[in-house]
Amino acid sequence: MSGRLSLHDRAVAAANRSLVISGPARSGTTLIGAVIHSCERVEYVMEPPMLFALLPLVERLGEADFALLFETYVYEEMLMGHVTGRAFNFNDNDLSCVRRAKGEGDIARRMATAWRKETAAEAARDRIMAFKLPDITPFMAPLLERYPGMQGLVMARNANAVMNSVAKKNWLDDESLSRRYLMWPTDATVTPPLPFWAGEELRDRWSGMGELERAGEYYLRVMEGIEKLPRTLVVSYDALLASPAAVTGKMIGALGMTPGEKTADLIDTIRESPGERDDLVSQLPDGLRQRVGAISDRYTGFVGWADGAPLD
Repeated sequence: MSGRLSLHDRAVAAANRSLVISGPARSGTTLIGAVIHSCERVEYVMEPPMLFALLPLVERLGEADFALLFETYVYEEMLMGHVTGRAFNFNDNDLSCVRRAKGEGDIARRMATAWRKETAAEAARDRIMAFKLPDITPFMAPLLERYPGMQGLVMARNANAVMNSVAKKNWLDDESLSRRYLMWPTDATVTPPLPFWAGEELRDRWSGMGELERAGEYYLRVMEGIEKLPRTLVVSYDALLASPAAVTGKMIGALGMTPGEKTADLIDTIRESPGERDDLVSQLPDGLRQRVGAISDRYTGFVGWADGAPLD
């Protein structure tokens, strides 16, 4: 087939006004995603599987092919599915349940009609599609460059807290990595499989690393380079826990959003879970320890733009 396939202008516009939320695991991305979802005119998907597979290919696929796949998923799958209510999760036990963020009246209005495509497209015209994808920060720069209206939001947390959570769940031991369904996609030509965020520079060393060193490298790969991301807010989880209302208020305002009927209730649920943490950062090899510590110190307590400008 000759020629180039592409999507319509409304899909391109929706991708351009979307919001990608990322950061390391256990850094408050789920909490903040729910708060964003509660805002007016915002639709939201928590960890869409297809984008975990697609975004690591942003610089491997041809630009037109990537755009076709990405814009189809953002607009036709996610945005249309949520504007019409067809993609809602109604399981009250799930963190992604729509009732956590949207009022019953809003939900009922969407479910009260059989949507025609033209009607749905009109309703979607001014909606913001937000999606949360932990660990995807290494691939955000080219994505934001291709969509100059897209915004980014990265949650940051001190390295010791992140590494303790990762170690507690054993995500990076040989057995968990070999199962391949807890952290994916992976490169199975390496033993144990190499996670998508790791990069080629870890390939030769991965097999010989212990779980602690992998956790340090994980933190480094996900946090390193975010200061270069355009149009991206960085919100410290530590600052969020200390002042939930103030921090979320600044964040929502900076993103140009308006709180919804459930926003305040969600903010009231933000609190730290108690727990003892070992000093794992100090146990890393010297060079890695210094790099991880420097990034952790830079963003602990920080709320502002990725280039270092704090929010007022």
